[in-house]
Amino acid sequence: MSNTASANTIVALHPTPSQNRGSFRLKPGKPRKISPAPSADEFAYIEAAGQARKTLIASDPLLGVLDERGPTEDVVHRTIVGVAEETAALRWDREQAEAQGFLVAEKIAARRIDGLHKLATTVLEAKKQGTYGDVDFQSAQFHRVEQLFIDTIAETLRETVPTETSTLVIDRLVRAMAAWRASLGEPGGDSS
Repeated sequence: MSNTASANTIVALHPTPSQNRGSFRLKPGKPRKISPAPSADEFAYIEAAGQARKTLIASDPLLGVLDERGPTEDVVHRTIVGVAEETAALRWDREQAEAQGFLVAEKIAARRIDGLHKLATTVLEAKKQGTYGDVDFQSAQFHRVEQLFIDTIAETLRETVPTETSTLVIDRLVRAMAAWRASLGEPGGDSS
């Protein structure tokens, strides 16, 4: 008799639980659901949905501003608009769920309230930081920043250029700032 298995012998390719010297147990909880492979129609739908998602993401204005490294004001504005749009969409979802008598309307309402809270917090924080809303050019805070700007330039000029030149440049800067400040008070004055 030879040492090779005969053609009629079944050979185990992997150890069975009894050979593994342990017990073969499933983890507690719901058993894993194995879904069948999508049909050709489902596959086409999944591909179209994936392509639509990529197109929507590529055209998102917030991502565009971030990608271009736009100013903070634009990023904050786009973020606030995005949160407001999503919160408005939740309102529509809640109204549709209520009209159809679903019990999930309360959960949607709670998510909308959370979105409104986050929107209000974002707007308040942005206004506190001065990156959103109108800038008050008459505020004491703005005047301190303006004065710091002029003082820093004047100090640098006095340290680096002759006295006559620094005096000339500082006088021109003060006159230009005064003209700019006056233009802010006029209707249609430049605010930039």
